[in-house]
Order: sequence, then structure tokens, then C-alpha cells
Amino acid sequence: MVSFSKIKKGFNKGWSLFKAMANISTRDTIVEKGGNAYLDEMGQDVEIPVPKNVENVKVSSDITTEELGMFVSQSLQDVQRAPLTEPPDVVLRREKALPKVTNPRDDLDEPRELAYYPAGRNPYGGGQGSKPNIEAIRQWVSNTKVATSSNFILSEEFGEEAGFIYGKSGKELEDAIDKIAFKVARKIWYVGRKPSTMSDIEWDQNTKHMRPAEGSFAKNEDWGGNFPYGETYKYVSGSFS
Repeated sequence: MVSFSKIKKGFNKGWSLFKAMANISTRDTIVEKGGNAYLDEMGQDVEIPVPKNVENVKVSSDITTEELGMFVSQSLQDVQRAPLTEPPDVVLRREKALPKVTNPRDDLDEPRELAYYPAGRNPYGGGQGSKPNIEAIRQWVSNTKVATSSNFILSEEFGEEAGFIYGKSGKELEDAIDKIAFKVARKIWYVGRKPSTMSDIEWDQNTKHMRPAEGSFAKNEDWGGNFPYGETYKYVSGSFS
């Protein structure tokens, strides 16, 4: 996350009703452009989710709200690429045979309209349901992503957070794919996978009360006291975390 107050020059600190109204407008514009942003508790700042490798972001003091919305959604968050780290519906439906994709961009054409609720629950809550199919996710990562992507795309999608999968081969590559599939499935279990018809913010607000308890996904989970997926977690699509 980066704060609007830290990236915009001339941002005045201190509580103000007018600032809160301006921040609401800023947040809404970013969301309208397809991006994600959250107000802090008092409405005095806007929190913007960004990739972990994004640092030292600055914007001009005279940037318009419209320009900021485009910059955040298309550059900082790159929402057009976000689905590339989100499995398509065919994977979540536990299909036995996945599409034979020959171009990584073709994956964008696969529907992502299915809503997978936290812990596999139904839309009304209820008990826990089926866990995401790790084998289907693994097949998707291996066939759709790794086998057809350039090292540049792999380094963007599966960088430090995934252990830098590019350049690996043999058992080392297989182990890396296993770890990615586990992380993808684990996140889906805890916070769900939103449909393309909803924004991250809408999904977050509608499902955060459904999130299961720490350790409910696998026996070998060890968060070291840093479990991230409680109710305070802000849902971010297109990310492993």
C-alpha cells in the first residue's frame, strides 16, 4: 500500500471535512477507472494497493483526479494484467481437462465470472465447502503460464514473491510451480476469488466476514504470527498476497 499523502506533492496534512470529500472523490475515480483504493478511517487519506516492487512513487501537485485515476489503474496497478494471476473459471470449476493455451494473452479471454467465496462457502455464508483444486491450478500455471510465457513476463508475474520461477528447469521448476499453485489456492481459500463483474472493494466489503480461521487450509501452514487474511485484510486481485 502507498498513501496518497506520501506520493502527491503539496498534500496538506491535518483533519478537514473538505479533504475527506476530496478523498472520497479521488477514491471513487480510481475505482471507476478499474483500479483499487481505500479511504483511511477518518477519510483524511487514500490508501492505494501497489505491487511490492513499486517504490518512490510521486505525482505532481497539480494532477487532476481524472489523471490520477488513470495513472493508478493503468500504470501503478496495471489492472489489464491483473487477471493473469487469477485462475479462470474453468480452473475453479475443477474441470479435468484445461484449455490448451498457446499464447499467454489468450488466458485473458477465459471467463472469470464465477464467484468463489472464502472457504468455498455459498453466497449466503453457511459452512465451509470444497477447497480450490490445487492440481487444476498447478496445471494452469504449468501449461498456460510457464510453458508459453517469455522470461520477461515470468519475471513480472512470478518474481520475488513466487521465488523467481524464470530460468529454472527440471525438479527445481516443478517445485517452484508447486509452491505457486499452493499460494494461489491458499489465497483463494481464505479470501475467495472475485468475479469480473465486481471491484476489489465490493468483494472485500461483501465477503470479509466469511473468511475462515488461520490454519484451516492445510496442516503444514506456519504463518509465524503474521497471518494476513483476517477481517482487516484488504482484498487485492492479481496478487499472491
